[in-house]
Amino acid sequence: CTQLRLQCGVGAAYFAVVAGVGFLAYWAFGRLLIPNKQDEVMELGISGEAAELAVFGAYFVIVNPIVEEFFWRAFLIEALGASETRIWIISCCYALYHGPVLAALDLEWILIGLCVMFLCLTGRVFAFATSKTGVFSAALAHSGGDLVIIGILWDWFLDWLNQEGG
Repeated sequence: CTQLRLQCGVGAAYFAVVAGVGFLAYWAFGRLLIPNKQDEVMELGISGEAAELAVFGAYFVIVNPIVEEFFWRAFLIEALGASETRIWIISCCYALYHGPVLAALDLEWILIGLCVMFLCLTGRVFAFATSKTGVFSAALAHSGGDLVIIGILWDWFLDWLNQEGG
């Protein structure tokens, strides 16, 4: 119970840092670097309806990080071993696993490549967090990143609604 409390406390700090830096970076550079792909997102089945986006957002910010962290950082590292090489291989596989979603958004290939490299580094950081403070702390950090993604989706939909209304 003490270990879980520690993981949650440290994880809350990780969450705040990841979400804060992510939102700040999007606010500063996001509209220049990340094109609005609202139409592509809708084609993938994520509706522009606020209630549906809220349900998807709750799943994406709560369930997805827990499932991914337990699989990629807890299960695979335990099963395959925690050598530095294996952790990097697992982190690269984690990043590549996200590639098809990025490709489905019809992003430029250079942007997909940069996102995959960033996700590889992020996976390694999450593995480090798991090794030092536990998988729940990494899941909370991951959740902060996923919250930024949901924030970007909301921004796209609000931008689209403003265009439709004006």
